[in-house]
Amino acid sequence: MHRSFALFFALILATVSIATTGFAADADILRFEVSDSGKERLQLALRRNTAPNRSSGSSFEVRELAGFDRAALRKDGTPVRFALVREPGRLDCSGRSDDRRARGNCRFTADPAFANFLVAAGMRRPTESETIDLTMVGAKRSLVEALRQGRYAMPSPSGLAGLTALNVTPDYIRTMAASGYRPRRTEDFITLKALDVSPAYIASLKRVGYDRVPVEELIQLKALGVTADFIASYQRRGYRNLSVSRLVQLKALGIRPEEIGRSGSGRPIAMTSEVAPVIMSALLP
Repeated sequence: MHRSFALFFALILATVSIATTGFAADADILRFEVSDSGKERLQLALRRNTAPNRSSGSSFEVRELAGFDRAALRKDGTPVRFALVREPGRLDCSGRSDDRRARGNCRFTADPAFANFLVAAGMRRPTESETIDLTMVGAKRSLVEALRQGRYAMPSPSGLAGLTALNVTPDYIRTMAASGYRPRRTEDFITLKALDVSPAYIASLKRVGYDRVPVEELIQLKALGVTADFIASYQRRGYRNLSVSRLVQLKALGIRPEEIGRSGSGRPIAMTSEVAPVIMSALLP
């Protein structure tokens, strides 16, 4: 894989792992901090006393933190109390406001029925740390059921948290399958969604002759911003049937079709003749 793609995918995985970092132990105190992130949203961060550098955080609508009074953030020392209730479990938190933030302790209660559902669907039972992550991102049975019905391999609990964090929904899975895309690895949905690879994008490629592009190549095209218009601009100048790797390389170098030139007769220069050595000398290490 091209080094730029490897770096891009590493950044995606790092983003997901940072958003859903698990906790080191189950017995120590769970601390929270709430801040106002604007537009009727609150930022909630959780961490253990014994692992202050490991945290889990996410943005929530005010109504999702049931019982939280947003006005408390404007007056230091105001008691705060709220609950976050989702399918994997619930957080019950209490504390006080200080410096336009609220801080205190939380108690987490897992819903055993959710863990049992995951096991019945073919996943391993999540740890308490993983269940907290699943609660924070809002994992749902409906996503697991969509994967099961689509006969995809069940992800790990952390994989399910990643899918949920990137907003991979049952509808996304179904519409991608209807467009001909069923990734071999369930986790590939994370990359596809992070890049906003949609059925509409797939249809646009099909209109310019790129149908059933393998998932790996589809990811490369979207990562570099190769659009149907970009492909069509080459086709209009006679450069047809370019491979995905060639399109990706041209886009990465910022080479436009009008910059390649024409022969003295006005006919397009073949990509495999005069132009190819010049372009490839810049592309190859």
